[in-house]
Amino acid sequence: MASSYDLPLRTSATPSSLEAFSPHILAYLKAIVNKKLPLSADQSKELGVYTSTGQHTVLPEPPNAPSHAPDLETPRVAPHDSAPFTMKDFFDYMASAEGDAAMAPVEQDLTYPISNYFINSSHNTYLTGNQLYSESSTDAYKNVRASLQERGRVNLPVIVSLEVHAGQEQQEVMVEIIEQVWRGLLVKPPSGHPKQLPSPGELREKILIKVKYVAPEKVSVPATAQKAAKKTPMWRKKSAESSSSSDSDNQGSEDAKKKEQSSIIEPLSALGVYTRSYHFKDLSSPEANVACHVFSLSEKKFMAVHGSHGPTLFSHNRNYLMRAFPSGTRVTSSNLDPAVFWRKGVQIVALNWQKYDAGMMLNEGMFAGSGGWVLKPKEYRGEREGQNAGVSDQSQADAIVHKTLSLSIDILAGAHLPLPTGDHDSVGFKPYVKCELHVEKQEERTGAAIEGGGKSSDGEFKRKTKPGRGIDPDFGGERVVFSDVRGVVEQLCFVSCEYLERRYGAPDLSETLDLLLASTMDLNDRESPTVGSKLICNFEDYRFKVLDDEIGKDDLAAWACIRLDRLKSGIRFIRLLDAIGNPSRGLLLVKIEKSLI
Repeated sequence: MASSYDLPLRTSATPSSLEAFSPHILAYLKAIVNKKLPLSADQSKELGVYTSTGQHTVLPEPPNAPSHAPDLETPRVAPHDSAPFTMKDFFDYMASAEGDAAMAPVEQDLTYPISNYFINSSHNTYLTGNQLYSESSTDAYKNVRASLQERGRVNLPVIVSLEVHAGQEQQEVMVEIIEQVWRGLLVKPPSGHPKQLPSPGELREKILIKVKYVAPEKVSVPATAQKAAKKTPMWRKKSAESSSSSDSDNQGSEDAKKKEQSSIIEPLSALGVYTRSYHFKDLSSPEANVACHVFSLSEKKFMAVHGSHGPTLFSHNRNYLMRAFPSGTRVTSSNLDPAVFWRKGVQIVALNWQKYDAGMMLNEGMFAGSGGWVLKPKEYRGEREGQNAGVSDQSQADAIVHKTLSLSIDILAGAHLPLPTGDHDSVGFKPYVKCELHVEKQEERTGAAIEGGGKSSDGEFKRKTKPGRGIDPDFGGERVVFSDVRGVVEQLCFVSCEYLERRYGAPDLSETLDLLLASTMDLNDRESPTVGSKLICNFEDYRFKVLDDEIGKDDLAAWACIRLDRLKSGIRFIRLLDAIGNPSRGLLLVKIEKSLI
């Protein structure tokens, strides 16, 4: 048996840990050096540059290597017109970032206004599970300061979105806590109303509060009472006046009382400097031209605006901030498809981080290694200075060139695959690889209704391999092909690879459960569906299927998602996350050929 060879696992959590090549992967790598599996001309040049500059890590020799292990110090050869190298040189190259299928993130330009970036965002962060009865926790908010300090060289700003249901007295306490705990990190307001948004570079190590905007009240105060007024905040005066009024003065409906109790006090509203939440009316309202406004739209409302004012929606999002969030009926914390919203220019697409599904996988593909801020494609950006550029009729179809993609992936072998959640024995483990291409739909460009709305689902283009065996499977170079895929914007399209296990089990009915619960409970949500044809369609989405003599939804073992513009051609490693998004030792050796015209 061939010996293992150590490969650094490069993750933020465990940057110095080591993992080993499997025997199957060793065999493929040795075949490359011996010319039996050729490298492309571009990768040969890349390898030549790598070995000639000595930019490789010094890895330990395999411990207790048997006599028939590959000789890592064979004479130098030049199999592909590159600089001569040994097998160890090649192993070092493949173990480095150069050997990864995902291109390392490039340093971003952080000088554009914040409306020109996609921002990694969570939804209902205080919940630890489903939206209905899971426990709440304030840990995420308490850890914001630590998060900023631990990010070292990045230190990009954090936006904290507040959904306030507290009364005025409790809001006063909120202000005191926020100003105390985040002292020195809060953004200082400029003099007067902000006329343009700052850049992420200008907001390093800062926290922005997104909260409902309340215009300061203009109250005429007699000169004799001005001094006292300065000492007594307006909201306290109102509270005192209210409590001292006679019963006849306090006659009002319960609704009026509740409205007064839930209104935002001015000191809390004032914390929202560049991220002020305004109620969305339409894209022609005066608020739509306020430099620091943020419109928050549910996925259903967003789809309605897409249908009625698609080009205006796209143009608005070039210069102003918008947030989209999952419907309140997603009680199981399922997610929308964030790519649909990114392609409309939405900067803040909030996802339920409590659940790792297709939406969260795409989110990982967008933001991996970015620090949470990704500069939009040039054609999606607004003005570098000043946001009062107005709106235009240019749609996302007109703004950027859409290309045609041809992509093939040869699945060679895997190593150290994690088992599905809850499994502890690899005996009988028969994983297969499912590759999906997530691309823009024609309806997104035309303004027509998008099938499924914002629902997160499998990509339109799906391919899968035959099952392998064990945690170090050999897939024999089985090829998956996507030919002549039109309408592609590579910065906003994604390739995902999932390891699944064929087995008996019940299908995943989580989204159907969302609809069932929403239809039988009063969620105070105008978007709640009723039982009917829509519910039946969701059952059809999760119908039982016969797969390799086994019934039910196959278990996810590991996965990766890579943005198309970061997917490198050549023989590469895809590094896998486990089923719940944690870094793993799992590897997939593939050969990628990509063409965009």
